[in-house]
Amino acid sequence: MDGGMHYLELPKEAAEPMRATGQKRWLCTIQDAVTWSCGLLPTGEGSWFIVLSKQKMRSVEARLGDWLNVDLVPDESKYGMPLPEDLEEMLADDPEFERKFDAMLPGKRRNAIHQIASAKTPETAAKRIMKLMEFLGV
Repeated sequence: MDGGMHYLELPKEAAEPMRATGQKRWLCTIQDAVTWSCGLLPTGEGSWFIVLSKQKMRSVEARLGDWLNVDLVPDESKYGMPLPEDLEEMLADDPEFERKFDAMLPGKRRNAIHQIASAKTPETAAKRIMKLMEFLGV
């Protein structure tokens, strides 16, 4: 944990071959139980890390300093993370929305996807989709 966040540190010798592929997004699975989309971030000291939420740690009963079984495979999805079903349907139904959504910078798209996916109710997700559409001028 550094700066208030938990992370998985990858030694340079493990991360460099992954970085050499040019792949930006990865599917990370810990303890053969929890999988999510992620990117490798530099520590500035030659190694790399992946952000690990407290929720994911709790779900595999991990504690700070534990060694974890980690599997990383390329994320070949269109947006670098799964789309919430509601957003996927709206994009499929509205070609202009999809065109403007696809034109967003990848990080901004992933942030929008995350905001919609993290909604606790379908109503909140719908409001966030409408706000995104308004932001994009659709």
